[in-house]
Amino acid sequence: MVTSRAKQTRKVLYRLKRLLGEPITVRNRVIHDVALDTGLVTENFVGYHVRRAIVLDVSIGLKFSFDLAYIASGKNFTYGANYSVGERNLLIDAKDVTGDLTVTSEVVINDKVYQVKSTPNYVESLLYAVTISLLGSEE
Repeated sequence: MVTSRAKQTRKVLYRLKRLLGEPITVRNRVIHDVALDTGLVTENFVGYHVRRAIVLDVSIGLKFSFDLAYIASGKNFTYGANYSVGERNLLIDAKDVTGDLTVTSEVVINDKVYQVKSTPNYVESLLYAVTISLLGSEE
C-alpha cells in the first residue's frame, strides 16, 4: 500500500522531471584491455538511457591538495595546489534505473562524461540521489 507521503513525493518527482528533466546515459565499463605489443587501450561499456533525470546546477568548491612536506617544518621542497571541483546532483526515478548504478558508473550528459562520486542513495524506494563530478579538465 502506498502512503500519502510516497504519493506526494512521487507527484513532486514527476513535476520536477517535467520541468528540469534531461536525457542521460549511465554506463559501466565491462572490459578494459591493453595490448602489450602496441599499447592500444580498448574499453567497452554497457549502459542504459534515462529519458528524464533531474539534473541540478553545478556547485563549485575549492579543494587544496598538498605534499606531506607542506605540513612538516624545515623541509626544502614543499608544494601544494588550489583547484576548483564542480559537482552536480542528480535525482533519478527508481523506475528509470534498469541496470547497475554504482560508484564505478559514469554518467553522460550533453556529451560530457561525469563520474559518480557518492554511493547512490535510494530515497523512500522512489528515487536515487547521486552526486557526480566532471571527468577531465573541462568545465
